[in-house]
Amino acid sequence: MKYNKNIIKFIFLLLVMNKFIISEDNEEVEKLFSDTHNYKYLWGTYKPNLYFSMKQKVKETPVFGLMWYGQQKNIHSSKVDINTLLKHECDKKNNIKYYWPYHNGIDYANEIINDIDNNMSLNIKNIKTSYDIKEQAWTTIINGKKIKNDKKNRNIGLILYFNLEEYSLDKKVFYKAEKVNDVNYKLTEMKLGNEFEKFDVEILEGKKGLQYSDYQKYRKGYQYNWRVKQFILDDLTKIQEIYATKNKTYSYIPFDELAKTKQPNIVAIQFVFSMDEIDDNFEIIVRYSNNLSKEKENKDNLNKLINQKIAEFNTKFNELFKLKNIEKIHKSNYILDESKSESLQQMSKEALSNILGGIGYFYGNIKEKNDNNENSQTEKGLFTATPCRSYFARGFLWDEGFHQLIISKWDIELSLDMVNTWLDTMDTEGWIPREQIRGNEAENQVPSEFITQDRFIANPPTLLFPIKIFINNYKYFTDSNRKIYGLKELLIKLKKKLKLWLNWFENTQRSILFKKKGDEYKYTYQWNKRDSSHNFPSGFDDLPRGMTPNDEENHLYLNILLLELEKNLNLLST
Repeated sequence: MKYNKNIIKFIFLLLVMNKFIISEDNEEVEKLFSDTHNYKYLWGTYKPNLYFSMKQKVKETPVFGLMWYGQQKNIHSSKVDINTLLKHECDKKNNIKYYWPYHNGIDYANEIINDIDNNMSLNIKNIKTSYDIKEQAWTTIINGKKIKNDKKNRNIGLILYFNLEEYSLDKKVFYKAEKVNDVNYKLTEMKLGNEFEKFDVEILEGKKGLQYSDYQKYRKGYQYNWRVKQFILDDLTKIQEIYATKNKTYSYIPFDELAKTKQPNIVAIQFVFSMDEIDDNFEIIVRYSNNLSKEKENKDNLNKLINQKIAEFNTKFNELFKLKNIEKIHKSNYILDESKSESLQQMSKEALSNILGGIGYFYGNIKEKNDNNENSQTEKGLFTATPCRSYFARGFLWDEGFHQLIISKWDIELSLDMVNTWLDTMDTEGWIPREQIRGNEAENQVPSEFITQDRFIANPPTLLFPIKIFINNYKYFTDSNRKIYGLKELLIKLKKKLKLWLNWFENTQRSILFKKKGDEYKYTYQWNKRDSSHNFPSGFDDLPRGMTPNDEENHLYLNILLLELEKNLNLLST
């Protein structure tokens, strides 16, 4: 992007840090967040490794996602490899550009996906219409069109799937699916024999270009359902092989004969559109609600609500970050003048939106090693931002502190929730794994040699950044008589956690260098277990990197961070 270098400037414009006062004991608080809070953030785009999906912030969750492939019409099967054509996971090898123009972290998200090779642009909007204790409801609108006019005779196969992940067998959860007609499908989630929640899928635009429409059912182990792409690939590959034996040309790959399973936990719906025959675009609407009697949201009302959410986003952004009046930014020899201010503002909004759109929820254990012994931690959930959707779609301790600088300014309640889950991954000795690879899906994205985490390898304690903001906010909201649910309780919890964390650093990252102050020895610190080629603990991977690492090194960056950690701990005790 043209103004990438100004992202650093934007980040620093977000930071406001002041003094604080907080006094409380260190008792543990069991419940930090209200039911209202938990339902507010229950559904979200919490699988950042996928181009688009919706899931819940819990272990056992329904998942809605999409995948697609493009294919020339009347082509021989030997010239088509569905394994490479089918797009699902964010992959930097794909010639696909994707980003969030708007994402508010709660109830509105808009993603643009430009598939250059297939000359198709997807504009996906998700809007929550209800998110309280009584009702959860959202709608996703998928709009597809050509990026540019061309003469290629191409079909697009769009596959929408509904997946039940990580449920225990005793819950007896499955889908009941119905094909109303070629443009409308209905699904109901069943729990213990009762109707629990529903999905409704309908084509609104592009019916003229619809070439094929059908669905397929699968029954797999709930813990393996994250492999939904492979299950669908197996189905499509089977048909492709049949075509190959018949030396047949085809224009799309239909599903196999509908499976007879009576209790599917995956349902996939495929729509095939001729991009040359649709009038302008195709549009599919997916509605979800746990209120079985809820009427469909009117499309006009949805558009009004979307416009309202965009206006609210822009107003909040301008009030918080105050970029609107910036006329000039000097960066080295580069000057951004007033005529470019709108571009800067939009870039800044997209920077924020893509941090929020990169938030994920991961559940599972961490494989760890202590000297030569390997074992697994207890399963836990982690609610975290991610540094890169295509390659690092998981939590990194060092990165998360910087993510939370921005998230805490935009939505402190969301930030409190996320930081709390990070603190809950701390073990009894104060170690927080620097790379959080939780669950089979996350492990599948990481080379095996990097999955196991070493308990003696640290990462910069950058969670101090949002913690400082929490403390500042505690004083501000206390003085203004405005309550943020969970803020005081988290600060109480923090005192105990920071003590444990500091103790772990002192025991594992201490250098043998020290200075004597009276009768007290003051130790300094270094990044433990670095070598001449890598320094994973520092967060920079290759800095500092001496050719002959030794026990007498003293790393300034770590010493400063631990001093700041101790300052925050002292202030929490004030």
